[in-house]
Amino acid sequence: MEVIPESAELSLSGENLLKLMKDVHLKGGSLRFTAKGYSMTPSIRHNDVITVSPLPDRDLIRGDIVLFRKEKNSQIVVHRIIEKRSSNYLMRGDNSDESDGWVTGNMIYGVVTGIERNGRTKFCAGMVDNFFIHAILLKFYPFIMNLRRKAVKIIKLFRNKKDLNGN
Repeated sequence: MEVIPESAELSLSGENLLKLMKDVHLKGGSLRFTAKGYSMTPSIRHNDVITVSPLPDRDLIRGDIVLFRKEKNSQIVVHRIIEKRSSNYLMRGDNSDESDGWVTGNMIYGVVTGIERNGRTKFCAGMVDNFFIHAILLKFYPFIMNLRRKAVKIIKLFRNKKDLNGN
């Protein structure tokens, strides 16, 4: 039996990642992997290690971060639920101005239950075991993210203005 070093990297296509995730979830386990991209910044940053667990017994709610497959191009994405209607979910990255559109529940494969950055566990709304606290945090999280986006735009405007004035 070959021992694979912990630092070894395995690169998987989206399809193979889903197959592996399904197998791991069927056995009750969670899958950890390195996030790529910037659409979920600041909650999940490029190269953070995220843990995706099987879907919980409870209903998914607005604010949960989930792994899903986009219908139009079959891309595998980790984004946040921003609205729910029946068993359909509107998805968007925290750092995105536009949504991904509506996703049916059968296109969602897991929920993010852990985020590690530089070896340290990060807190993120949606990863609390207590459902009551979870629901309260997620109720306000979209509001906080909207404030953050607006603040970033204002800061960029001031920086650009300062650069144009030569200060």
